[in-house]
Amino acid sequence: QARLASAVSRKDAALRSRPEACAAMLAVYNGQKDPALLQQAEELKKQRENFQLQKNPRGEAMVLGSLASLHLMTADLKDSLEAALTSREISAKAKDTESELRQVLLAGHVHLALGEADKAQALVRDGRVLCNKARETKFGEPALCAIESLGAAASAMVGYAGGEDNAQAGALCAVAHMEVTTGNFKVALPAAKAALDAYEAAGVQGGVAAAALALAQAHVQAGMAEDRGRQKQYLPMATHHASAAGQAAMTAKQLCGNMGAQEGVNAAQAILDMERVASCMHLRKQGFDYNSWNAINP
Repeated sequence: QARLASAVSRKDAALRSRPEACAAMLAVYNGQKDPALLQQAEELKKQRENFQLQKNPRGEAMVLGSLASLHLMTADLKDSLEAALTSREISAKAKDTESELRQVLLAGHVHLALGEADKAQALVRDGRVLCNKARETKFGEPALCAIESLGAAASAMVGYAGGEDNAQAGALCAVAHMEVTTGNFKVALPAAKAALDAYEAAGVQGGVAAAALALAQAHVQAGMAEDRGRQKQYLPMATHHASAAGQAAMTAKQLCGNMGAQEGVNAAQAILDMERVASCMHLRKQGFDYNSWNAINP
């Protein structure tokens, strides 16, 4: 059982970190689905059955969490939501708060993609309660930050009714926010940008704001990674990611302000108040090359 659980965990981690995952996710936006991801989903379903036969709820919850992430990658939103909520229920019974919080976050962002901001806000309230119980743990504070980010996105998405036409954009936005929580900016950044462009083309202002919040956070993470690399080479800190973070945060703040989404305004302002972002605000109009950044930066 331990070996099987470890294998599932490694597979899930590889899915979230490898560059191919981002390419597969963006392919969904173009109306295609990676057969490899679909095959992995079938394998995870079989592994779930094995854990059920073994009466191993923690293993089943872990597999369901991986399955929920996979369904999100292929924009199968309802399947992703079902898997996440089932995983949450099992984790709660097993008193695995960390696992439960992960599924609360995932389910919340999927609810937003489906146009169910009220349900996402209910999960934000649940998440805050769980984070309060886990405040002494290592994951308590990062989890609370992620829950508050979900709340900010939910405030921007109030009034959005969802729809099949914007399902891929919603999935991309959800993926971006989830990958930001793990610091995986190489997936989060292009996903957030694609979601922002799609929502903008569809005229969904709340979606643009939610995607802009994820994009700003991904730029902050990417900028920190780039600066660490430059520091080792005795080079000055770079400005492009910081200025792009400021531009995205300013977009989110303005849109959220127009919609009366105060949580979104506060989240955007927190990014604008970061020292590195604030110091590069005068450069935010310089633009950012989203086609070549990953070939240049770490």
